[in-house]
Amino acid sequence: MAMDGWLFRDLRDVGDDVGDDDGDGDGDGATSCSLADAWQVMDVVDCAASARGADAGTTARGRVLKLTLISAAGDALAAIERERLTDISTIDDVRPGVKITFRRAMTTRVCGAVVVGGDDVRVLGGGADALTKEWRRAAVARATRERDDATTALASTAPKFHPFDASKEIEIRVSRGQSSSASVSSRLARVEISPPTPPPRANTAANDADGAAPIITPRVKPALPPSRAKPS
Repeated sequence: MAMDGWLFRDLRDVGDDVGDDDGDGDGDGATSCSLADAWQVMDVVDCAASARGADAGTTARGRVLKLTLISAAGDALAAIERERLTDISTIDDVRPGVKITFRRAMTTRVCGAVVVGGDDVRVLGGGADALTKEWRRAAVARATRERDDATTALASTAPKFHPFDASKEIEIRVSRGQSSSASVSSRLARVEISPPTPPPRANTAANDADGAAPIITPRVKPALPPSRAKPS
């Protein structure tokens, strides 16, 4: 079967009609992208991002992709990213329905899983509309649920809402921790502060209440020393 016959189909619907065609139409099976070597992505998760609570595939740092795969023959396999796969830039490159192949035989499997990295994986592309739509719908639902959970958690810490009734008196409650500041403010309000005493003013006719002339003290000339005293 030619590649264009299964690349955009769900491999579960293709069945085991594998053949030896490599997709170039000559039937020689010369390359490693025949249907027998193709795997379809059923699910993809960034384990590192899930642990951090971040969006999957948004950061290259610490990315650990886990691909859930299925073959046309019905074999299931999980591929876990040991180091960054060079053929996968973002998680959307391997969304469900996309076909991939391994550049070298993955003979070592542990509990149905293989560890890959570098150029081990080659992305063939393609897709399956039903799988892609279901995956995107689940992603949107998951993001909405996480946002609603965050909103609910925030709302649970907010004070209870009471509708305002203008006909009722407003009651203000002060906790004991705030009573000390209120008492200090009350004591400060009862403190009487006297105005400052003005400085004494000069005794002049301008500011004398009785209008009397100011008292003038005559200046006394100091006595000269004996050496400079005039003869009598």
